[in-house]
Amino acid sequence: MTYVDTFDWRLYRKDGRLATAVEDGTLVLLWRPPGEGAFCRLPVERVPDFVWDLPEGPIRDQIESTVEMRRLLPVAELSLEGTLWNVVDRRQKTLLSLILECGTAVNPIDPERKHRLPSALRVIPVKGYREEYRKARAAIERYGPKAESVGPLDLALGIFDRQPLAEVARPAQDLQYDQRSDVAMKSVHRRQLVAMERNVEGLLGNVDTEFLHDFRVAVRRTRSALAQVPGVFPKAVTERFRRGFSWLGQATGPLRDLDVYLLSLPRYAEGLPEDLRPALVPIERYLHRQHRLGQRRLAASLGTSRYRQLIEGWDEFLDREVPTRTSLRNAARPIGELAGERIGRSYRRVIKKGKSIKDGSPPARLHRLRIECKKLRYLLEFFAPLYAERDVRRLVGALKKLQNNLGDYNDYVLQQQSLKEIVHRLSESGSVPQPTQRAVQEILRQLEDRQRATRKAFHSRFKAFSDRKVRGVFDRLFGEARD
Repeated sequence: MTYVDTFDWRLYRKDGRLATAVEDGTLVLLWRPPGEGAFCRLPVERVPDFVWDLPEGPIRDQIESTVEMRRLLPVAELSLEGTLWNVVDRRQKTLLSLILECGTAVNPIDPERKHRLPSALRVIPVKGYREEYRKARAAIERYGPKAESVGPLDLALGIFDRQPLAEVARPAQDLQYDQRSDVAMKSVHRRQLVAMERNVEGLLGNVDTEFLHDFRVAVRRTRSALAQVPGVFPKAVTERFRRGFSWLGQATGPLRDLDVYLLSLPRYAEGLPEDLRPALVPIERYLHRQHRLGQRRLAASLGTSRYRQLIEGWDEFLDREVPTRTSLRNAARPIGELAGERIGRSYRRVIKKGKSIKDGSPPARLHRLRIECKKLRYLLEFFAPLYAERDVRRLVGALKKLQNNLGDYNDYVLQQQSLKEIVHRLSESGSVPQPTQRAVQEILRQLEDRQRATRKAFHSRFKAFSDRKVRGVFDRLFGEARD
C-alpha cells in the first residue's frame, strides 16, 4: 500500500489517512476518516493525482474540502503481511478485529532502501462496540503483547525520521517580548525564506498550483515586513531587498493569474447550461498554452544570476550577527513594543479607510483597503507568539471574514476584465465560435451579479470587524484605535 498526502500534510494534520493498494488484482483506495479506526475501501481505475480524479461519492466529499487543489503525493510505501482475527459474539456478530502484522517500508525520497517495520498487534474497533474495544485493549496490554496504538504510517515516518507537523511552516515561535527588534525580525524573515526555498522545487516542477501560491505569499510577507517594520535594518539593505523581492513578485505574478483562471474554469462551467459547457474548450486550450509559456518564463527567471544573488544575499544577511551598538532608531528596541506600535497603526489605517468607503466608491478604493487588510494580517501573524493565542485567533478570524469579502469582490472585478481580454486575444488570432461568445457573456453576467452581491455585503462585514468587541481587543493589546 502507498500512503499519500499533500505536500503540506493536510490529511495527516486532520488525522485522516489515505492510501492506495492492490487487493486481489484490483486497485483500491483506502480512506480512514479522522477519529475512525478502520479504512473504507473504494475500487478505482487509477492512482489519483488530485481529488477530482476520484469517483463522485461520500469518500471524495470527505477528502475534497481538506485537500482542495493540492496534488496527492506518496509519503510512504508499505508492504504488509499478517493474520486477521475477528472477535465475535455468540450470534457471530463481529465485535472487533485483531491483526498481527509485519512488513517493510520504503521512503519515496530514498526508494532504493527498504526499512523493516517492527511486528505489531493492532486492535481495530467496530462501530457501536467501543466498550468491547476498550476491554480488549486492556486485556491484551495486561496479559499479552502491547497492542500497537501507532498506525503503520506513523511507524514508517518514525523510521524515516520525518516529522510532518514540523515540516509545515509556522510563525517564528522563538520571539520574546524584550528581544531586540533586529534579531526578532531576522527570525521572522528567516521563516519566509525557508518557505520560499521549500516551495521552489514543486513550483518549477508544476506539481500543483499551491507551490507557486505559497512561494508568492512568502515573497509578499517579506516585502511587507521590510516596509512595515522600518528602522531595524540599514536603509541601504532594506531598499536593496525591497527592490529585489518586488521584482520577484512581478516575475511570479502572470503565472499565478493563469493558475487562478484555470482553477476558476470548472466553476464557470457549473453556472452554464449543460449544452454551453463544451463552448469553454477554446478558452481552456488558450489558457493551457499561456500557462506552459508562463511556466517556461518563470523557470528562466528563477535560473538567472539575479534570482540567485537575491536569495543568497538575503540568506547571508540574515545569518550575519547584529551589531552590539546601533544608531538605527528601532533596531535595539524591544520587539514587543515595536510590534504593538506597528499593529496599532496598521489597524487604525484599516478602520479609517473602511469608514471612508461609501456605496458609490470605485473598486480601486476597496482594493486599497484589501491591501491594508493584508498588511495588518501579516503583522498579526508575524507577532502572534507575543500575545495570547485566543486574542490573536479572534482578531485574525474577524479580519479574515472582511478579507474574504474584499478578495471575492476584487476577484470578480479582475475575472471580468480577464475574460474580456482573453476573448479579444482569441479573436485576434482567429474567429471565436458563437457558442463560446454566448458562454462568456453568460459568465460575465453571473460575475457581475456576484460582484454586486459581494459589494452589498461589504458594509455588514466591515461593521462586524470594527464593532465594539473586536475593537476592544485591539485597543487592549495595541492602544486606542483613534480615527
